[in-house]
Amino acid sequence: MSSSTIRKPLLGSEPVTQGSVLIGLPHPQERIAVGVLLRRRPDSPGLPSLEELCAEPFRAPLSHEELTRRHGADPADVKAVEAFAEAHGLDVVGHDLAHRLVHLAGPGALVANAFGVQLIHVAHPRGLHRTHLGRIHLPENLLPIIKGVLGLDTRPAARPHVQVGGQPSTPRLFTPPEVAELYEFPDVTGEGQSIAVIELGGGYWRQDLADYVQRLGVPMPRITNVSVAGAGNQPVYPPGDAEAEVALDLEVVGSVAPGADITVYFAANTNYAFLLALAQAVHDSRRRHSVISISWAEAEAYWQPMVVEAMNEILWEAAVLGITICVASGDQGSSGENPPSDGWAHVKFPPSSPFALACGGTLLRADGRSIAAEVVWHEGAWSSGGGASDVFPVPPYQQQTGIEIPSINPGSKSGRGVPDLAGNAAFESPYVIELGGQLTATGGTSAVAPLMAALVARLNQKLGRRLGFLHPALYQIGRTAAAFRDIVQGNNATAPWVGGYVARPGWDACTGWGSPNGRQLLAALETLAEPPKSEGKKRRPT
Repeated sequence: MSSSTIRKPLLGSEPVTQGSVLIGLPHPQERIAVGVLLRRRPDSPGLPSLEELCAEPFRAPLSHEELTRRHGADPADVKAVEAFAEAHGLDVVGHDLAHRLVHLAGPGALVANAFGVQLIHVAHPRGLHRTHLGRIHLPENLLPIIKGVLGLDTRPAARPHVQVGGQPSTPRLFTPPEVAELYEFPDVTGEGQSIAVIELGGGYWRQDLADYVQRLGVPMPRITNVSVAGAGNQPVYPPGDAEAEVALDLEVVGSVAPGADITVYFAANTNYAFLLALAQAVHDSRRRHSVISISWAEAEAYWQPMVVEAMNEILWEAAVLGITICVASGDQGSSGENPPSDGWAHVKFPPSSPFALACGGTLLRADGRSIAAEVVWHEGAWSSGGGASDVFPVPPYQQQTGIEIPSINPGSKSGRGVPDLAGNAAFESPYVIELGGQLTATGGTSAVAPLMAALVARLNQKLGRRLGFLHPALYQIGRTAAAFRDIVQGNNATAPWVGGYVARPGWDACTGWGSPNGRQLLAALETLAEPPKSEGKKRRPT
């Protein structure tokens, strides 16, 4: 029997069926789109390791062209997958060497046969969706070249981390520029920077954004919408959580970094679409983003291992390209609210990736133009997401600063600590945004990811270079008190059966190093970085 007929399971492809109930089978002729993720070309020297990136925090970024040439997919591997698809009656829709993806489509019965699975429809607390029984099985000769198969499982990949409606006792509503001023962001606009925003549903009304920035006295930001796999800017009225998420993201980043070019990648809320949107943003060789903001995430236990690995590799590529990825750490505290709740503590992915800048939440009190007090955001069932990863080990930048956060789960396993830093996210100190023609109070760590993306854009402009993978510098700087407001009060124990993490001096699993002081952070970065270079002085980075 040849290696093309012997089938073996694809590691990490087992579906996550916790909480799901079988309700039926898909129609055999239902057309299904599938993405096959390939290995890097066999002669690739391999991406710089996490250890190498930490040892040289301000290394020159690789160009998009060089990344594709040295680390993209091998055309021979693409041809092998295309031959496999054609042999099973599937259409080859296209491929991308930079993304290392081959896109296939065909009737459900043929797709199921090609990948050796039984497709099913299930009901889940997050909604009805398609998934499969057991692991994906592939011909033995293809296993070395295929890293993942996406599209068979259509569960909602992630949830937004925005909460609408401030408390009746709210002493003060904040605008994003006011919070940026309290955090002493450098006094520039992000000119010359390109910021990408990932959205998994919803949309925005351009008139909302125009009215909002006019009220603030801020120029209308330059925003471009990009459709990923047929999704687009499609707001519904009355607006829901997805619309609130998009409005919050764009009104925060657009008002705090109005000089930057902002691109919104709209995708469906599935693993395949999320990965496609992230890949398009990271590998956009025309816009060449310097920062990406993501406010969507889900508990690590909710993800298929192969999907986590695939997305983490794209985040790794972003680090090599000099792109900073800011991700909301979540609003469910230490529980991560893995649906359904399982009584364990969880952190969320993608903020748990060692290449993501995980952004937690605080409750902010201001006295005029200065901060009066700041504590861990914790209001009832809502709190700053944080804890220890069950997937990623403690990264070098945390090891080197003596951080080792044991999980509060049985066994106390240590892992990548989340978050890295934090900012205002509370309902009691909410942001005011415009949503569906109305001013609305919002909270959540979804506000912090675009806020920190805007901060990085401002820092890039001032430094005249990309910060990119800034974690090693951030953790070195974090040991000095001036660059961060150390949050030492509060905890993120939102579920009593789980427990939580407690704020303490220095880094902790509630707010990381704390909230930034932008001017002090800039000064600290200037002492660590090389002299400014030409990048960032032009209107559009190249």
